Amino acid sequence: MAAWRRAWYIFTVGRLAKAAGTARASGKRQPRARSRPESLGERLRIRRQERGLRRVDLAKLTDLAVSFLSQVERGLTNPGMRSLILMAEALEVRPHSLLEDRPQSDSPWIITRAADQSEVANDGGTARSITNLNPAFSAFDFSGGPRKFFTYYRPAEDVLLILMAGQLEVELETEKVVLAAGDTLFVRAGVNHRWRQVGRARCRVLCVMRAPQGNASNDSMLDVFSGLPDSGGADDR
Repeated sequence: MAAWRRAWYIFTVGRLAKAAGTARASGKRQPRARSRPESLGERLRIRRQERGLRRVDLAKLTDLAVSFLSQVERGLTNPGMRSLILMAEALEVRPHSLLEDRPQSDSPWIITRAADQSEVANDGGTARSITNLNPAFSAFDFSGGPRKFFTYYRPAEDVLLILMAGQLEVELETEKVVLAAGDTLFVRAGVNHRWRQVGRARCRVLCVMRAPQGNASNDSMLDVFSGLPDSGGADDR
């Protein structure tokens, strides 16, 4: 038995030494697979570097503090919707490209799991992107939000608002309407509008945006986001 063990040991060590010598002779290392960046901070850093901008440059373009941008890139804090818009405009990308980095899909159906949806603060509430694969339309789930009117939305897309809970007052240029749970409101592209919560119940709004017929491009989404409410509060940076 002892002789068998010695023979096995010599055989194994010999094979390992041969493999090591071959690797040294080739002088090549196996390439490491690069993991796809998943966090918002990583995507922000990559987009900034692709534009050849330093953090201080981005800070000047967005009027955001360098320390805040550094914290976002390192994953120490998450920006609010207003800051996200400012960063996207400075980098000349859509806010969606910072929230998620998903390729387009030609599949006849697309499932976006709840765990893959991105959420940011939105003036006393939250805004959650629920369409990660960038199809022909974009959809957001707004929970809560402002209780007074702020800046108008300036949509370049047709917008469908579906009120799931609470009450919502919508100002459409010179007219105001109040929506109750279950009501829907379709707003054509180019019609300025803004909304606020009314009543005690917390609102929940499903907002679906799609480019008008004959305009398949979705790049003008920045125009929609640029009109989001601005509370000026520090909690929604």
